[in-house]
Amino acid sequence: MGNLMNLLVFAVATAAVFGVIVTCGCINSGEGCPGDIADRNTALSELIVFQGGVSNALHHLGRITAGCSAAVTGGGPDENTVTELFDEVMAENSAVYTVIYIDSSGTVRFNNSNASGNISGMNLLSQESVRKQTERRVPMLTDNFVLHDGTSASALYYPVFDSEGIYSGFVSLTFVPCELIKDSAEDIMNTSGLSSMVTEPGGLILYDPDPEEVGKETFDNSLYEDYPEILSFARSLSEDWSGIFEYSFYDTGFDREIRKEAFWTTVTMWDNKWRIFVIREISDS
Repeated sequence: MGNLMNLLVFAVATAAVFGVIVTCGCINSGEGCPGDIADRNTALSELIVFQGGVSNALHHLGRITAGCSAAVTGGGPDENTVTELFDEVMAENSAVYTVIYIDSSGTVRFNNSNASGNISGMNLLSQESVRKQTERRVPMLTDNFVLHDGTSASALYYPVFDSEGIYSGFVSLTFVPCELIKDSAEDIMNTSGLSSMVTEPGGLILYDPDPEEVGKETFDNSLYEDYPEILSFARSLSEDWSGIFEYSFYDTGFDREIRKEAFWTTVTMWDNKWRIFVIREISDS
C-alpha cells in the first residue's frame, strides 16, 4: 500500500510539473515550440529521475529507522544487541551520522558506538524537534539542524511503543542530506550536464554543486542581495509544489554570471517535504 501511495504521489507531482510547462507556453499545439524545447524536455525528464532517486533514498532510510524502532520495542532490549544493530546501519549507509534511541523523557539511552561526544544519558528535550516528537509520537522527518558537535544534519524519528502500546520513546537516525543526495545529483550531471539542487521549502539549501552554498538561507543571505530574482524564486518555491523559474546567478565555481532556468518539484517524507531542482544554463548574462 505504501509503495502504491508513493507511486501515486510521484505521478501527480510529475503531471503538475508538466502542467506548469504547458501553462508557460513551452508546449503549444497551436503555435511553434521554442527552439530549445528539446533541452527543456531533457531537464524535465532528468527532474523526474532526480525526484525518484531522492525519494527512494529518503524512504530507504525511513524503512531502516522503522526497523531499528522494531528492534528496540519490547521489555528492556539488550543494549549490546541494539548497539550492534545501530553500528551495522552506520557501516552500510554513508549518509547516516548517528543512530540513537531516546526514551520518553528525551534522554539518550542507546547510541551507535562511534557517536561523536558523550551523548549517552544526555537529555535532548531542549531541541525543538525532540519536544515535537514526544508530543506527536508519529514518524517525522525533521528540518535541518546543528548537532551538538556542530554537524549540520536532518533526522528521521520513528516512535517506539512497548508491548502494551505505551509510548516509550523513539529512534533517531540523523543523516547528512548532502551525502544522501549527491549520488543522484552526480548521475544527473554525468548523463545530461545539468546541475541540481535540493532545499527545504523555506529556502535552506540541503544540496548544491557548490559546497559553500550548502546550509545557506536564501531569504536572509547577503550573497543574494544583488539578485532580487533569486529572492523572488525562493518565495515561489516556499509556496508552490512545482514550477519553473528563470534567473541570473554565478555558474558552479563562481567564475562568471550566467542566465539559468530551474525546474522544480517536491519530494515528501512522512510529515515534511523537500524541493528538488534541475537547473540548465540558458546563456551568458
